[in-house]
Amino acid sequence: MPGRILSAAVISLICAVPFLLRAQQPPVPTPTGDPQRPVFRGGAYFVTVDVYPTLNGRILTDLTEADFEVLEDGKPQKIESFELVQIAAATADANLRDPNTLGEMRNRLADPRARVFVLYLDTYHIDWFGAVRLKDPMVQMMNTILAPTDLFGVMTPQISTHDITFGRKTTNLKEQVTRYWPTAVVDKKIPEEGAERALESCYANTPAAGILGELYARRREDMVFTGLEDLIEFLGAAREGRKSIFMFSPGWQLFGPNPALKDAIAKLGPTKGPPLGITSTGKLVLGDKVEYGTMSACDQEVNRLADLENNRRFPQLLREAKAANVSFYPVDPVGVGARSNNVDNLRSMASETDGSAVVMTNDLVTGLERVADSLTAYYLLGYSSPNTKFDGGYRRIDVKVKRGGVVVQARRGYTAPTEAEMAALRGGGSVDRSGAAALSAALEQLSRIRPGAVIHSRAIQDRDDLAISVELGQAAVEGGTWKDGGEVEVTVNGAAGTSVGTAKAQIAPGGRAASVRVPLAGSKGPWRVVVQSRSGAGTPVVERLTVEPATGVLLGDPSIFRSRTATSPLQPSGTLQFTRNERVRIEWPVLSTLDKRQARLLGKNGQPLALPVNVTERQDSGQAPSTGSGQAPSSSGQGRTILATDLMLLPLGAADYVIEVEVGSGSQTERKLVAIRVATNRP
Repeated sequence: MPGRILSAAVISLICAVPFLLRAQQPPVPTPTGDPQRPVFRGGAYFVTVDVYPTLNGRILTDLTEADFEVLEDGKPQKIESFELVQIAAATADANLRDPNTLGEMRNRLADPRARVFVLYLDTYHIDWFGAVRLKDPMVQMMNTILAPTDLFGVMTPQISTHDITFGRKTTNLKEQVTRYWPTAVVDKKIPEEGAERALESCYANTPAAGILGELYARRREDMVFTGLEDLIEFLGAAREGRKSIFMFSPGWQLFGPNPALKDAIAKLGPTKGPPLGITSTGKLVLGDKVEYGTMSACDQEVNRLADLENNRRFPQLLREAKAANVSFYPVDPVGVGARSNNVDNLRSMASETDGSAVVMTNDLVTGLERVADSLTAYYLLGYSSPNTKFDGGYRRIDVKVKRGGVVVQARRGYTAPTEAEMAALRGGGSVDRSGAAALSAALEQLSRIRPGAVIHSRAIQDRDDLAISVELGQAAVEGGTWKDGGEVEVTVNGAAGTSVGTAKAQIAPGGRAASVRVPLAGSKGPWRVVVQSRSGAGTPVVERLTVEPATGVLLGDPSIFRSRTATSPLQPSGTLQFTRNERVRIEWPVLSTLDKRQARLLGKNGQPLALPVNVTERQDSGQAPSTGSGQAPSSSGQGRTILATDLMLLPLGAADYVIEVEVGSGSQTERKLVAIRVATNRP
C-alpha cells in the first residue's frame, strides 16, 4: 500500500486544532537547586543512616548503640550519634502546616527526621476493583506508620514527578488520600486520549489493526517505568535519607524487543516525512508528535515501542533505587491467582531495595499490617567518614546488628562530592555579601555569652509583654545546689526609670529553665530588667539586661529554645551557645500574612551551608512550644501565628553560625538573622 493517504487526524492538524495549542505549551519546569549532600566537618563527611532492624517481622526497640556496627566500604566507623525514633504513639498535630512553596517542600524533604513516603497507584495495570479494595487497608496502614512530621505524596503514571505535592498527615488521612486517590483507572482495552487515540486513528482501519492492543500495553508499561525512573532521580536528589515507595500494582510483563510490530507497519508501505500544520495563531509547526496523529509520527512511535527492553530496564531501575536509598513496598491487590511472573517481579522489587512485598494473599489488611509493624520505629545513626577522596564516587554502607536472627534494612551508601563541590562548601564558592551589616550585628550578639555563669538570661519585647528566658548554666547543674529547683523574680523599669512591673516563675526540681512574662502596661523602651534567681535559701544570683523595642514589620523578635533530640521537650534558652548533640528551635511571631517563607544556615562569612533548616508554622495557644517546666503563658500571644525554624546541630563542627529567615508578604520582604555558637560544652 504505497503512498498511504493522510488520516483524518492529519487533516485536523493542518486545520489548526486547539489540541495542538495545548501540546505546544512548555513542560513543567524541573525544580532547581543543588541535591542535598552529606554535611562536612573538618574534611570528613557526617553521614546519617536510618536503620530498621526487625525480628520475625517486628521492629526491635530495645537495641543500644553497642548493638550496632556500621561499615563504610568495609571499614568500621565510630558511631557518633544514636537515636531511636518511635512512631506508633505519634498523633497528628493540627498546628503543623503543609509546605506551600517548592523551596519549603524541598527543605522538608531533606530533613533526615522527616520520613518520606510515596503512594504510587499503577492506574495502567490495576483494575477498578483492586483500587477500591486497596484504599481502606492502605489508609489504615498509613495511619499507623506516619508521624506528624513525615511527608507523603500520591503519584500515578499520569502525574509528572515534579507535580507531586508532599504534605503531612492530618487528623483525617482518609479524606486526604481520597482527594488524590483515583479510582477511575484506565481500561486495558480502551485507548487512552492522546497518543493511544492517535495510534488508533492511524491503524484501526488497516491490516495492522491487530497490533494496537500490544502497542497500548507497551506504551503503558513504558510510562510506568519512565515515571519511576524520574521519581527515583528526584527523591535521590531531594534527600540523603531513606525514601519509601508503596507500589500498588499487579506487576508487569517486562516487554522485550518485538520485530513483528515493525513488520506489521512496514507492510503498509512507506510514508512521507511529517507534514506541516498551522495553529490558530498562525504559527507553523511540524506534525512530528504521535499525539497529532500523523502517519509518520505513528510509525516512529511503533518503532520505539517495538524496541523496548524493559526486561533489562527493570533490573537497572532497581539498581538506581538502591543507589538513591529508595525502598519499594509493592502491594498486589490480585491476591491468590496472580501471574507468577508478575509476582516474581514484585518480590524482586522489594528484596533488591530492602523493602517488603505484599503478594499472593487475599488478606490485604493483614499483609499491610505486617508492613506497618516493620516501620513503626527506626534508629538514626551518625558517623564522620574519614574518606576525603572527593571524586564523586559511591561509598557503600553496611549496618550489622550483634543479635542473632535480626533482619536489617538500612541506607546502603551515598555519593561523594567532587573537588569543585568541596571547594564551594569550604568557602571557595560565591559568598553571600548582601546584608553584611546585619550579619555583623547578629554575630556581635555572641560576644555576650558568659562561659561559667550560674544563670543565663535573655529577654525580648513580644507585643505587649517582655518575655524573659532564664536558664541554669552548666556550672549550676554540676554543682548540685539547684537540683531541687529554684525561684526566678523579674523586675522591669521603663526608659524614664519608672516601674513597669514584676513577675515570678519556678524552675522545677530537676529542671533547667523557666519563662517569665511581664506586661508592659503601655510603657516605652528601652527597658531595664533585673533578674533574680534563688535556689532554696541561698543567695540570689542577679543579672541585669537592657531590652530594646522589637523591630520588624512582618516578623517580631525571636524566642529561642533547645532540646536534646528531635522528639524530646523543648526548653527556653537563655544563651546563644549550644552543643552538637542538641536541637535549636527559633520562633518568630508573624505580624502579617506571609506568602513566602524560607530559611537557611550560613557560616559566619555569609556562605550558605549544605544543612537544611526546617521551617514550620503553628497557631500560638499562649504556651511555649514544650511541656518543659516553668513555662509562663503569654498574655498577648493567643490566636496568632508563629514561624519556627528547627536545626539539629550534630553535623556541625565547633564554630559560629547564622540562621537566616527570609519572609515576604506581597511586594514586601524581610530578612532576620540569629547567630548561634556550637561548642563542645554548655556555658
